[in-house]
Amino acid sequence: MQKNKEKIICIAMTDWDHEYKGVYHHIAYILADSHEVVYVEKVRHFNEISSVGLSRFFRFLLPTKRVKPNLLVITPPPAIPFLDKLPLVNRINDWIFLWFIKRKLKDINFTPAILWIFSYYAYFTIGKFAEQVSIYYCGDPFYLY
Repeated sequence: MQKNKEKIICIAMTDWDHEYKGVYHHIAYILADSHEVVYVEKVRHFNEISSVGLSRFFRFLLPTKRVKPNLLVITPPPAIPFLDKLPLVNRINDWIFLWFIKRKLKDINFTPAILWIFSYYAYFTIGKFAEQVSIYYCGDPFYLY
């Protein structure tokens, strides 16, 4: 990665290799031309195994993926079942997510100046990376209704 560039972490709503690229894919890709960017993929739930495949659930064990010189992709571990059903499970999942992402960022010596979240589920990450600025991109998923 290049030096003297703002470091940006994007917490997205889909996987990097999803067949339909969203605005977060395009923004991360464009920003990586002039900044260091880490794209964090969606936290998957065990009920999604049939739709994304079993290998996706173990991808978090693989090294960080480099998409282009200034763009890395981190796959978080799957969430513990009963997410959004039990508050204690939510807190545990949040803790696991933060611990895992912070560990990966430390491994690559990456301290983000900007946190850009695209998922409202990632609200708990604000201020947890010692970032200077936090941005929430509020996409309206209900525009079709």
